[in-house]
Amino acid sequence: MGETTAIAWTDHTFNPWIGCAKVCPECANCYAEGYGQRFGVAWGERGDRRRTSPSNWRQPLRWHRAAVRDGVRRRVFCASLADVFEDRADIEPWRRDLFDVIESCHGLDWLLLTKRPEHVREMAQRWRDDWPAHVWLGTSAGTQETADCAIPHLLAVPGPRVRFLSAEPLLGPVELSRWVFDREAAIDRAQWGPVAMSREQAEAVIEHPLDWVIVGGESGPRARPCSVEWVRSIVRQCRTEGVPVFVKQIGANAIDSSLRDVWCHGEHHYTRAPGDPLLAEATGRPGYEVTDHRLSRLLRDPAGADPSEWPADLRVREYPR
Repeated sequence: MGETTAIAWTDHTFNPWIGCAKVCPECANCYAEGYGQRFGVAWGERGDRRRTSPSNWRQPLRWHRAAVRDGVRRRVFCASLADVFEDRADIEPWRRDLFDVIESCHGLDWLLLTKRPEHVREMAQRWRDDWPAHVWLGTSAGTQETADCAIPHLLAVPGPRVRFLSAEPLLGPVELSRWVFDREAAIDRAQWGPVAMSREQAEAVIEHPLDWVIVGGESGPRARPCSVEWVRSIVRQCRTEGVPVFVKQIGANAIDSSLRDVWCHGEHHYTRAPGDPLLAEATGRPGYEVTDHRLSRLLRDPAGADPSEWPADLRVREYPR
């Protein structure tokens, strides 16, 4: 797929194949499904999966050679239009080929983001005893329910140098401390949660529960609301625990409860709170307030991806060391 321009948190995007099935509410408006339709790929459990061209598969080798030559590591977001760990027998040969490419391209940091972390230990058996240091493993969770289900499986995979969470699309408040910032609590929950590990197993794999968090609202014409307070809470949690956090976007339907929409003689005037001096300055006469907190109406970027338009405390884009 070449150089990545839309996804600011990686340098390259590599799509070994196209197609996937939806598994959680966050998948409802999947952007990848729209791209897949352009290639004639039907989404869903019974849909087909299409391997990309040989020339596309050679791209990582070029990126690797350039990275080694320049002495600069690059991040590769792998399978943005699929899921490497989808439970499909027909893609198993492709997965083996992909792992061969990943192992060959050790000059790149590979980001494997899955919505199916429960499959990783089985499908990545070749790395069971020696997980490659240049392969980062992440899972997606945009709701508390999904986080409670997915994070234990992510923590149960032994070996990844970087484990990360993508809270995107963020559809509600997510409290991370119950899982990933308190090692003892995470170990306890891993024993009794969906992974059902022994105490010894939990202590062995949950050395440092989480290394990175990415957060963002939903984009696209059907974007569901994303409150900046939800984003702010995740940033605050990460800052408190010293975990790097990357705010990717606030979404196409960003909500800010402090925002007010004031009408005066048929015109819109915006202010951050009732009694704001800018209100009188803007209207020159009394108006009335309408309860509408859609911050997105005031943003030029349709996905809310321009940090210069965000509240200052959300302009955070950090990476793991």
